Amino acid sequence: MKKLNVKVYKSILVILAAIMLAASGSTPVAAAATNLVVNGDFEGPFDNKDGASSAFITGWDSDLDGDSDGIGQTKVNVSTGVDGTNSIRIGKGEGGRGQIINNIPEGVEFSLSGWGKVSKNGEIGYLGVDCLNSEGKKLPGGKFGVEFSTTKYIEKIRTFKTVPGTTAVQVYVYKNPSAKGKETYAYFDNISLIQKGVPLPEEILLKNGSFEQDKENWDDWGNAFVVTDVVAKGSKAIKLLDDGGMGQIIEETGSGKTFEITGFGKVDVAGEAAILGVDCFDGANPKPFKKFGIEFTTTEYEQKSLKFTIPERTVMLQVFIYKNPGEGAAYLDGIELKRAGGEITGPGVITAVKPADYGVFFDDFTNGIDPAKWLIGKAQWGGADVNGGVIPENVTVNNGVVEITGRGDLYEGEIRGITREPSGTLVQRNDGKRTGGVITTKDFYGSGRYEVRAKVLPQLGACSAFWTYFNDGEKNHEIDIEMPGEQSGKKAVNKVMTTTWVVEDYNTTSVVDTPTLFGTENGITDGEWHTYRFDWHTDPADPRVEFFIDDVKVYTSRENIPYAAGRFWLGVWFPNNWAGVPNFDTDTMLIDWVKITPFNEAGDQWLKNYDSTWADLSEYPPMYGIPDVEAVNKHNFAYMHIAEMNDKRAFTDKSIRDFVQQLDDYAIEYQFCDVGFFDANGKMPQTEADIALTHQWITGSRKFKPDQKIIATINGSLWEHVIKSEDIRQNIANECARLITEFKFDGIQVDMEPFRKEHNKDLIDLLQKIRVAIGKDKHLSIATTALEMYLPHEAIVEIANIVDMINPMLYDSNGPGAGEVDTDEEFIEFWRYNILRYSKAIEASNNKDCQLSPTMPVYDTKGYESSPGWPDPNSGIIVYHLPEIENIKNAVIGLRQAIAEGANVYGSGIFWWGCFTSVQYDQRDGQDYAKDRKWWMEEWVNYDLSNIRK
Repeated sequence: MKKLNVKVYKSILVILAAIMLAASGSTPVAAAATNLVVNGDFEGPFDNKDGASSAFITGWDSDLDGDSDGIGQTKVNVSTGVDGTNSIRIGKGEGGRGQIINNIPEGVEFSLSGWGKVSKNGEIGYLGVDCLNSEGKKLPGGKFGVEFSTTKYIEKIRTFKTVPGTTAVQVYVYKNPSAKGKETYAYFDNISLIQKGVPLPEEILLKNGSFEQDKENWDDWGNAFVVTDVVAKGSKAIKLLDDGGMGQIIEETGSGKTFEITGFGKVDVAGEAAILGVDCFDGANPKPFKKFGIEFTTTEYEQKSLKFTIPERTVMLQVFIYKNPGEGAAYLDGIELKRAGGEITGPGVITAVKPADYGVFFDDFTNGIDPAKWLIGKAQWGGADVNGGVIPENVTVNNGVVEITGRGDLYEGEIRGITREPSGTLVQRNDGKRTGGVITTKDFYGSGRYEVRAKVLPQLGACSAFWTYFNDGEKNHEIDIEMPGEQSGKKAVNKVMTTTWVVEDYNTTSVVDTPTLFGTENGITDGEWHTYRFDWHTDPADPRVEFFIDDVKVYTSRENIPYAAGRFWLGVWFPNNWAGVPNFDTDTMLIDWVKITPFNEAGDQWLKNYDSTWADLSEYPPMYGIPDVEAVNKHNFAYMHIAEMNDKRAFTDKSIRDFVQQLDDYAIEYQFCDVGFFDANGKMPQTEADIALTHQWITGSRKFKPDQKIIATINGSLWEHVIKSEDIRQNIANECARLITEFKFDGIQVDMEPFRKEHNKDLIDLLQKIRVAIGKDKHLSIATTALEMYLPHEAIVEIANIVDMINPMLYDSNGPGAGEVDTDEEFIEFWRYNILRYSKAIEASNNKDCQLSPTMPVYDTKGYESSPGWPDPNSGIIVYHLPEIENIKNAVIGLRQAIAEGANVYGSGIFWWGCFTSVQYDQRDGQDYAKDRKWWMEEWVNYDLSNIRK
């Protein structure tokens, strides 16, 4: 007797169970954790009918094939399944199959899963589910699914909740038609639909994580040994020696999904490390483009865990254990990898926050593109080498009109585009072809009326668009107005696409032919201004988006309606040919004004999502209509880091020129450039990259703004450097002389913290040694404490006798244990008092030319763990820098009061320049540094002190 295949036997049981459930009329979801999909592994009876007509496939009765001759695009393939058995194949034309599952109630959570692949990279296969009402019609917002685009089988899972009105669902597999002249296919296997909340077998992503089966399932890289005497869990563990390790491949994409890796580890030599980590591969390169890891450094077993979110483009993970070359052994045990719920986390994640002054937004760009309102895109999407991205060089303003330039295939000019590497890094391309530009609201907006008066770019190949956008890896909430559109195979810029999305795989769209709409020859491409609008409603009673052109309603979408607040984008980009071929040099989109009127409806949600990449403040076009006045108080400084500026915008002649012009615009005379922290011997370690960047910056800065003084800021510790020994102090002085000789710095700024009264003599000795080493003609300044108990009058007098400038750090004074500054008034007084006492000390010194220039705080909230906390006693955190109190506005009030009482102040400064020039909200605490820039210019730089000076 022939032995029955196990998968076939299981499939028959599932079919029988489904038949019995249908006959009884019972609700399948209430029964047990059963796969509701009949014949999800395609091992049931089938008849492909030799390609003469549509195939018969057990359980999959809904024929979704798009052919007209009835031969069918969907077949069962033998031996092409995920485990070598059957699969369903779709292609080369458009098609698919569906399966209706009845007796599905509304408001129930399900998990849809399956394996899939395509025959050629770039193709997409879809696995999805539609929620149906009692009439069998698809319900708005009831489409959910996943897509497959790799040539190797992977599994994907999508959880969803059935929408109101659901009585049944249709599970389906689908593929769009192959490109002309191509023959491509999509394959699917092991499809399941299971109610969430019903107990399921535990998912095991990582096999043999406790090594009870020795090294089974692991790739041995060498120097890895199974041990039974040093274990944390079970009876076995892995011992790793010098450069030893093992890895295990996890075929999981799940971009945007969060996982948690856990394990036990230890070392037998303190200071060594046992490493447990995860590599992310994009399938295009043999090396991982992203790593996550945990280190174990104790000599006793400890358990650690790490949550991580899988980055975009990941097609495969590798869990690994490793020990670096070094002494002793490392031990790992009890390793687990599980899916983790909760919000997305990590770099690039931002929180959509509803502003306190949330209301009508309007901008007619009279003064240009205001960085307090707008972000300028610097990003690339649509696929590698598809386009040159959106770049700030293509965004300008002329007479109150935003001009966004698109550069087509005929462009041969000097502008260069960008491309995004698998790591996410943006690199410059060799040409500027297919580059566009976008502006995006800085704030997020929910339901409301969105209006734009514009002239679209009148060329095929470029997409002119206005859209909201939110993406957290699972949800893709988007509302689009895009040109060109396509009808009956004909593309035209005057055909407008109106689209709504809630996931990347599906959308609801309609195309409007504007010549027909308006009864004109050209429609929206007539060279005139047109108003584009959509009204977005999230009210659960009637979610919808209504689209308008010149106040004429053209379409209402009631499916795939977003609810997550997003930013509003406007601009031009170059898709992968669906917009046509850009056979032109350059052309422009014009934007006259933008208006958003919030509806504040009940369905609005403010959620975490992934951010894009944006232009630096130095790349914004100039503001207009603002009086061009010469700075009144212009002897100012800024603390900055050269490498950080290069990270913001890679150094070229143009970027350095823009950076130093930005410093000049904000009346910065002294660049306090952080060069690093001294090692234990008083030497300043610098990498070759740091050295090269420093030379490049100083050369460029002197070329474009020779009057700006470039000062090397040196950092060290009172305990490890100042009081350690006289030899170390001399080494530090020698290093200062080297920095000036090697890099041609104009001087040295000293930052040695903390301060202690009993050790001020050593600090004075260090300053004297530095002065001798660098000479009297070079600038020497010092950052000092505000606390009088550590730096009293007589110490300031001694310091003033040596240095050219003193920069009191008048911040970090909040809360118990700091300066006890708890209110705005106390911080203002804190400034007034300290400025006066420093001024009096300098006046009492032998160096009346010593300049007093205090530092104003511009950075994120800072605190440390303690109980009770402050200002929130239940927080467990004492905040010592609270920007609501410690800010430029309050600092300037105190500074001006001191000046009015006779203080002699040379200038002031900013700590930290990187924050001060940030155009985005600080995701650490939600700060908007635009207000600091406004205060700095209005309350200090351009404020006339002549009327208050004594």
